[in-house]
Amino acid sequence: MLRGVVSEPPPPRPPLWTLPLRVVTDHYRTDRLVEMLATVQSLRAAVEDVQGAVLHFAALPTRQDVRKLRRRVGGLRRRVAELDLALARLERARAPHADEVSRAPRG
Repeated sequence: MLRGVVSEPPPPRPPLWTLPLRVVTDHYRTDRLVEMLATVQSLRAAVEDVQGAVLHFAALPTRQDVRKLRRRVGGLRRRVAELDLALARLERARAPHADEVSRAPRG
């Protein structure tokens, strides 16, 4: 530092939370952002694959197994509800006939 020369303080650093906004708005880094997002997605998929393999090795269901099972259970619940409605309709249709049979003379 030279004597008699007053140096200016460095400019304040922007807060860390503005980093994503700066990355997104910087048009020079768009290709880099897309590349980073693709890398994150591929890493996430790789982690899920490894996690699934480990869970299968430990004989535990993976997230995908649970999703499939939930879909199947949901389908079965819908089918049971449909069958309940059909059975209720059949019982209502038979109800008048059941009264006639019970009133018929036995002989």
